[in-house]
Amino acid sequence: MMKNILKDELWNAVKSSYESEDYTTAILNAISYVRDVIREKSNSELDGVDLINQAFSEKNPKIKVNKLQTKNEKNIQKGLRELLIGIYTHIRNPRSHDKYKDTKEDALAIILFINYLLKTIDSSKSSFSIDGFINQVYDKYFHQTEEYAQLLIKDIPNKQLENTFYTLYQSISNNLYEKDENYYGYNNEPEINYQSINSLKLIISILLNKLKNNDESIFEKISNDLMRLKKDTELFFKLMIFLPTWNNLSRLVQLKVINMLSQWEENDYDVFVLQENILKDGWKYFNSIEKDMIEKGLIFFNKNYSIDGDKLIFIEKKINAPIYGLPQQKQNDISDDDEIPF
Repeated sequence: MMKNILKDELWNAVKSSYESEDYTTAILNAISYVRDVIREKSNSELDGVDLINQAFSEKNPKIKVNKLQTKNEKNIQKGLRELLIGIYTHIRNPRSHDKYKDTKEDALAIILFINYLLKTIDSSKSSFSIDGFINQVYDKYFHQTEEYAQLLIKDIPNKQLENTFYTLYQSISNNLYEKDENYYGYNNEPEINYQSINSLKLIISILLNKLKNNDESIFEKISNDLMRLKKDTELFFKLMIFLPTWNNLSRLVQLKVINMLSQWEENDYDVFVLQENILKDGWKYFNSIEKDMIEKGLIFFNKNYSIDGDKLIFIEKKINAPIYGLPQQKQNDISDDDEIPF
């Protein structure tokens, strides 16, 4: 039976028309299926000969059936391209423009041939790889503009967007620090990888926009991950990246973070620096109630630091003394009577 010979997905594409003996439609459905496979692998919306030429191009193919190094390998790639073009020009196009009455034998021969070609296409390599994409995100020459980020993301096949996002998220914990072994910062410890924070912000923002239909499940998973973390570098590193999406995090995570931001632990320099940056960069994302909670906590727990403009400064003050000059405010705009100005 045809069902036992074809790959499952191809059989599902032709089953209805083949079993109802509409063999011409079965042939066209098989060609539509192979088109969709090529589109997905090449991340293209083209059709027909244009799709095949772009996907299996000699100079810059989006799909490679081999390494394309020897003459024989290049001929195999060229041969597949020409066979697929032939399927369009010799089989699909005539049936799309004129009435055809294909026999069962016609359908069997053509669909089996398509099944054979699909084996080669399935084993081929797409020009896109998640590992390669992630390496580009952490590249020290990443050009931190939206245009650059958009150009990187446009090559991700739609069906791989979500998997790419989660793989990228999982990579964060392994990229907290600079990779250069000869570059050391405070106390001879590796320097925090601030460049990757900015690169990830750009990339993740665009990816989330493309995955907006899955926002709820994505942020549920991110919130669950953040809830498991202690007050450490990884938590605050991730928070720096996801500050623009603060309102999408669970309320449980928000309250946990607000409590952490209100209390200073200067024994961990990296945590201290990240916490300071979260307060500066994230202030605009907090609502008035959250700002009030953070500031009251700073007043109560902190004797040595206050917010002045866009930085923390060392001061001598008593507990419950007011904090002046919140981010984006001028100190002379706040009166001595203001206990919690914003």
